[in-house]
Amino acid sequence: MDRETLEEYPYIVADINDLEAEIRRLQSESFAFDTVRGSTPDYPYTSHPISIYGAQDSQELKALQYRLANQIAKKREVEKFVDSLPNEKIRRVVRYKALSGEPWTWEEIARMVGGNLSGEGARMIYRKVAKK
Repeated sequence: MDRETLEEYPYIVADINDLEAEIRRLQSESFAFDTVRGSTPDYPYTSHPISIYGAQDSQELKALQYRLANQIAKKREVEKFVDSLPNEKIRRVVRYKALSGEPWTWEEIARMVGGNLSGEGARMIYRKVAKK
């Protein structure tokens, strides 16, 4: 997986949260209500109001749901790639650098991963995993 896709992960997660909020907002506003005039089916056929209501068909809502599905698929693809890495040290380096969204230095990442990993070692691990 390339570096750009890995480092896009925090933005994908933020976009998913924004899309979910927008979909919830549209769904809460998407009910239509109207009143029509009707009559009884039998004589004397008196006229009376009939209330109708239901969900509106929203193209915007469908477009947002499509974008949400695509972003969730991208997120799962990145997570699946990270989970498939051979050992926990490599997974932790990638998670801290790319998936967390935090601007940590290589030395901070090496300290958080633990062991005898140096900042330069963490950088080299990440470069091998995140190929251009």
